[in-house]
Amino acid sequence: MDKIKGKRILLDPMGGLYNDERIQDWRYQKKPVAGVPGDIITSEVAATAYDILRVVGADVFATRCMRRSHAEIGESRQPLFREGAGQYLRHCRVRPSLREDKENEHLPERVWGDGKTNFERDASARVNFARHIKADLVVVVDITNYATDEGLEVRHNGVGGAMALAECVTNEVAKRTRRKSREVKGLLDDEKVYADLAIPTIVINCGSTFDPFTVKLLKQVWFREYISLGIFAGVYKNFGQDQAADLSQIARTTR
Repeated sequence: MDKIKGKRILLDPMGGLYNDERIQDWRYQKKPVAGVPGDIITSEVAATAYDILRVVGADVFATRCMRRSHAEIGESRQPLFREGAGQYLRHCRVRPSLREDKENEHLPERVWGDGKTNFERDASARVNFARHIKADLVVVVDITNYATDEGLEVRHNGVGGAMALAECVTNEVAKRTRRKSREVKGLLDDEKVYADLAIPTIVINCGSTFDPFTVKLLKQVWFREYISLGIFAGVYKNFGQDQAADLSQIARTTR
């Protein structure tokens, strides 16, 4: 576990509630389709991976709240873990080791205040936070609305070992979910916010909410947990850990 110990890993689950100025109300970034709340699923997948990576000694951060408490209410008057990155990071308290101003425990405004609209601020807050904590790698968890789901898709920003990491995560998630893996490619146009990030970044697509078969899978807890385990195993092995390590035993310690 020593090689992953202390590595700063940022988990970035896409979506979440934000205050839309046009309608003067809170809304999800991805509208729930077929009973699948995409913004919540990405957060759930990231939360499980977050817990396991901490067990093996990684220094794990997240752009959204990983505490699954319905009692912890955010500014939207809904559970905090449902809110987006811009909203969460605006009120996020910085760890003592990362404080720039000991009189102010919150993140500096440059992290969450960049952008004309709340939606733009949400997107920029993700990459600004990655730079602020000096992350060693960023793992983005996403869900798409493709008309057809052609299989497991993991993309990368081409920085450092991002491509190798993407391939490793693809293999590990495919092994557990039995999903057909697609060729690892670069970022899509709507992911270009990560293109200028000088940190290895991968984007894993958990599936499409427009594909009936994938929707059935996404509704299953075991399927979401297998994606989380695959992310963990891919990151773990990417740091050169022993391939014979009993990853399942490590994962059980978080339950």
